[in-house]
Amino acid sequence: MNRKALAAILAAAGIAMVSPAHAAGSLKIGFVDMRQVILESKAGKVHQAEMEKLINERQGPLDQEKKKLQALRADFLKERLTLTDAQKAAKQKQFQAELQKYQAMAGEAQNALRAKDNQFMQQSIGLIKTIIAKVARTDHLGLVFEKSQLLVLYSEPGMDITQQVMQQYNARGLPAAK
Repeated sequence: MNRKALAAILAAAGIAMVSPAHAAGSLKIGFVDMRQVILESKAGKVHQAEMEKLINERQGPLDQEKKKLQALRADFLKERLTLTDAQKAAKQKQFQAELQKYQAMAGEAQNALRAKDNQFMQQSIGLIKTIIAKVARTDHLGLVFEKSQLLVLYSEPGMDITQQVMQQYNARGLPAAK
């Protein structure tokens, strides 16, 4: 068991023992699979489709640059025995310039994907946490854990509020794209 999970369990036990609000009854605990909410919600599916579209848009130019590099390399290998040292140096310089261009394009594409994904995650997690708090208050839960961060070996069926959270998240509509 990892330290975070152990600390969370000990904290829950400590709160249950000292909390006056729960002195008369037992502490109700729930959990949410955030990954499932993010990936399987309407917004998550739209985001995945947008990411795939962005990947496909960026892949075409990257593939063209890769073909250029492969053609330059093939030409160099085919002609290397007949080229002078100056011509070889010029071809290597041209290859290095194309390689740097390719690497810059790949880096830019990765950064764009990462930025779009981070924006979606920040926006979604904030809204999902608000929904979790609402569901927890409605269901009188004292604590709600993130399922994947806590090794849950058994739980009562009513403790998993993932579907409730996802339904409310879906009902809010898709986050505004920027």
